[in-house]
Amino acid sequence: MTIQKTNKIRLRWIYISADTLAALISWLIFFSFRKIHEGFALSQLVDILLSDINFLYGLFFIPLFWLLLNTLTNYYRLIYHKSRMQDITKTFVVAFIGTLILFFLLVLDDYIGNYIDYYVYFIALFLSYFPVDIIFRLILTSSVNNRIHQRKLGFNTLLIGNGPKAAQIYQHLLNEKRSSGNLLVGYIALGSTKHDAANSNKLSKENGFPKDGNFPCLGQIEDIENILKIYKIEEVLIITEKDENQLLGPILAQLIVNHLIIKIAPDTESILLGAVHSYSVFNEPFILLSYTSMPIWQKCIKRFWELIFCVIAGIFLAPILIYTAWRVKKSSPGPIFYVQERLGLHSKPFHIYKFRSMYINAEKDTPLLANDSDQRVTPFGKIMRKYRLDELPQLYNVIIGNMALVGPRPEREYFVKQIAKIAPHYRLLFNVKPGITSWGETQYGYAENVPQMIERLKYDLIYMENISLLTDFKILLYTIAVIFRGEGK
Repeated sequence: MTIQKTNKIRLRWIYISADTLAALISWLIFFSFRKIHEGFALSQLVDILLSDINFLYGLFFIPLFWLLLNTLTNYYRLIYHKSRMQDITKTFVVAFIGTLILFFLLVLDDYIGNYIDYYVYFIALFLSYFPVDIIFRLILTSSVNNRIHQRKLGFNTLLIGNGPKAAQIYQHLLNEKRSSGNLLVGYIALGSTKHDAANSNKLSKENGFPKDGNFPCLGQIEDIENILKIYKIEEVLIITEKDENQLLGPILAQLIVNHLIIKIAPDTESILLGAVHSYSVFNEPFILLSYTSMPIWQKCIKRFWELIFCVIAGIFLAPILIYTAWRVKKSSPGPIFYVQERLGLHSKPFHIYKFRSMYINAEKDTPLLANDSDQRVTPFGKIMRKYRLDELPQLYNVIIGNMALVGPRPEREYFVKQIAKIAPHYRLLFNVKPGITSWGETQYGYAENVPQMIERLKYDLIYMENISLLTDFKILLYTIAVIFRGEGK
C-alpha cells in the first residue's frame, strides 16, 4: 500500500476552517439563546439577528478571538500528532479560558434583570462553544489518525543508528498493525565515516536491516543537515548503542530545524532518572526533545514586556546613557559605539551595539576575547565593563528584534567555529534568540577563552530546557545583583 506524505499546510487550514465554523455556530447559538432568555419570541429571531449590529460584529470578531486563543496555545503546531484525549482536554481548557474572557468583555457590563443571569450566560457561553468545537475536532482527528494507522498517511522520518537496537525498533515498526505514521526514508550509519561506508552497510545488514535496498543508508553523521533538506524530514529517531552515546552531541548539533520532532531511544539510566516523557511510538519509549518549549502565548508576553521595558529603561537611563557616551568620547579617540557582527537566532548574523570600551584597532587580524588584565581596554572602559554599562546600547537590539533581554550570549562566527569543533552541541543555542544577559553570564560570568565558553555552555543548555517567563524573571534579578556588586569584567 502506498503511503502518502501529509500536507501540513492543507491539514492545518482544514482545522482552522473547522474552528472558524464552530465559532460562528456557537456565536449564533449563544446570541439566539440570550435574546430568547430576554423574552423575545422565536419567530422574531431572524429579524433581530439581521438588524443587531452587535451580532454582526460578533460574526467577524468572535472567530478571530477563538483562532487567536488556539494559536497562542500551539494547537495548530503539531497538526498530525494529535490524539482524541488531548483534543478533549485542550479544547476544554481553552474553551473555559475563552469563555471567561468573553464573559468579562461581552456580558459583565450589560444590563441584566437578575444576578443569576450571570451564571446562566456564562454556562450558555461555554456550552455553545465547547461541544460544537470538540465535535468538529474529534471528527477531523479521528479521520487523520485512522488514515495514519491504516498506513494511508505518513510523514518522512529519519532513523539515526544502525546497531542491533536500531534494527530491532525498525522491525517493530514494520510489524506493527497500527502505524504511527513514521515513513522511514532511510537511516544514518554511526561509528563509520565516508571512507568505510561499505563496512557500515555490511554491519547494518548483519544487525537485521533489509538487504534488498528498500531501507537505504543515506550517509553518515556529517551528512545529516543535507539529508534533512533533501528528504524533507519531519521527525528523527535517534537510536544509539551504549558505546555510541558520545555521538549524541555531534548528532543533535545538526538537528537545528524548525518544528523538527526529535526522539531518542533511552537507556535504563535515563528511564530511572525520569528523562523519558509519557510518549511512545510503536510501543517503544522515547525521550522527546523540544528546543522551543516556551508556548507562543509566553513568547508574545515576553516580547511585549521586553518592548515596554526597553522603552521605559531608555527614558529613565537617558542621563546615564548621555553621560556614558560623553565619557567614552573623552576617554580616547574613536567612535562612541562599537558595532560587531554576531550570530543570532538560527545562525543568522546581525550587528550588536555596545559602548566602545577598547582603544580603536584593538583587533588587527585575529579576534581576541577580553580578560582581567587586558591592555586594550580604556580606563573608563574598565569601569563600564565592571558595571555592564557598555551593554546598554543593546536595548536597541532588543527593540528591533534580533536580541532578547534574556538568552544565551551571541558570539562571533570565528569563536563559534572553534567551539563547535570541540562541543558540536553548542549550535543548539541557535534555537533561541540571544540575549543581553543569560543564565551562563550570571552563574559563570564572562568567558576569556574557548574552554571557558564551553564550560559556560552547560548553563545555557539548562536555560533552554527550562525556558519560561519565570526563569527569565529570575535571571534578570540575578543580573541586577551582579551589576550592583560590580562583578562584570
